[in-house]
Amino acid sequence: MKKINLLAVTALSAGICLPLGAHAANPVKLELGGFSNWYLGGAAQDDSFENATGADYNNVDVQGDNEVHFTGSTKLDNGIEIAVTIELEGGGRTDSSPASTATTTAVAVPVAGNRNDVNVVSNSATTATTTTRRGVTTTTYATTTTSTGEFASASSITAGGAADVIDQSYVTVTTGFGQFIIGTNDNVGALMHVSAPDVGLGLQDGDYAYWIVQPGNVVDFVTTYTDRDGSAEKLIYITPSFAGFSAGVSWTPDVVNEDAHLMSDMDSTDGPGYAVSLGYSNTLGEVDVSASLAYYWQSSNAPTDDVSDLTGGLSLAYKNFTVGGSVRIGSEKTRGNEANLDGIAYDVAVAYAFEPYAVSLGYYRSEAEGTAAGDDDEVSLIQLSGSYAFGPGIDLVTSIMHVNYDDERNANADNNEGWGVVTGMKMAF
Repeated sequence: MKKINLLAVTALSAGICLPLGAHAANPVKLELGGFSNWYLGGAAQDDSFENATGADYNNVDVQGDNEVHFTGSTKLDNGIEIAVTIELEGGGRTDSSPASTATTTAVAVPVAGNRNDVNVVSNSATTATTTTRRGVTTTTYATTTTSTGEFASASSITAGGAADVIDQSYVTVTTGFGQFIIGTNDNVGALMHVSAPDVGLGLQDGDYAYWIVQPGNVVDFVTTYTDRDGSAEKLIYITPSFAGFSAGVSWTPDVVNEDAHLMSDMDSTDGPGYAVSLGYSNTLGEVDVSASLAYYWQSSNAPTDDVSDLTGGLSLAYKNFTVGGSVRIGSEKTRGNEANLDGIAYDVAVAYAFEPYAVSLGYYRSEAEGTAAGDDDEVSLIQLSGSYAFGPGIDLVTSIMHVNYDDERNANADNNEGWGVVTGMKMAF
């Protein structure tokens, strides 16, 4: 396996680097882009869930999701295009908020004393030196520096983990024989995935859990595409399109320690992740057809712990109507104290656009083994959404949702359901 990985790296390096003897007409200049989404929503939790957990969740909330994208590209005189993308988290609904931490430093300050001798000890790595000072004593004061918030200094964080300020960053090399991507990005199965349409908050990525509280013991798939390797550093290759068909592969060398930036002992951690994907996009008569099929496999130091996903999606668009759906069949046995994600997730939806308006009705469902013996954990979402194109890149959206969490333990604290109504503005720039 190590020889195969080495050969793969060598081949990819050769494929990317050999044609790059040409020069670029212009250097890369970064441009700004991204999105800013803000929502006002109301939600009602199940009374039995709140009573069992002793909680009283607020009924109305404001939430956001924002990113600033730095993008740039240049074309060499041999036709090869090189682009860079850096995505900066901009606050709101992000994963860049570490726990608050405090650092305490003791400072000894000389003060007037009774002229007793004071010994000042200076320690180095190998020796200790004592110097006698006369005429003063010392008082020790404690100073505390607290670091909180999304953009806290990583050097001051000891318990919350480093702030994940940069979401993704990668370089793309586009040639006549395909596209190469290196950096922190989703795997090729996720990049090429086709899923059900939604014109509001979206059916996937667990957005429903921000409004209808998910019990802690409920295990679920939040996507129908493979997200097990996240945005860990990886290599990706996607072929050109031939008659609407394209294919891709990706390799994630270190899935578990994606934020450690260290060489890992593969005998003690999970190994690399691999993904292969097929895509199709074409117009047949008056119908626009998009489809995807992908397989993801992640090795481990124990054969029974290996992870795999089979995913697929189909979308059909005819005039103003779009119908689509996707499915994910996952296999993951218990690894240490992690929950099983052995099960299925799928979505299906229909959308209708009549500019500047659009509406959609969709259903999402996840069934996973969870951590206890018995039935699967089940999560279901039904969502009606509408949007209005308020201006270029600006949409007003509203989603009405019903979410149901059904845990295999069947205790009130492990089950919840509720309704939510969320409206807001989505801006792309």
